[in-house]
Amino acid sequence: MDDPGRPADPGLFSPRSTLRAMRRLKPDPVPAGLLERLVQAAVRGQAAPTRRAAGTWWRPTGR
Repeated sequence: MDDPGRPADPGLFSPRSTLRAMRRLKPDPVPAGLLERLVQAAVRGQAAPTRRAAGTWWRPTGR
């Protein structure tokens, strides 16, 4: 089932984003070392930027 439109090595996150149903994922256990690396990458990853609505501003109280 080779698809010429897909790269040979889709990378780590591409299969997750292209699958429509979880039942198509393998039931094989994930090695503990890989889980630790993924969690560390998530912890150290960039946080989503916070956005303020136009015209609003945080003002400290008590001044």
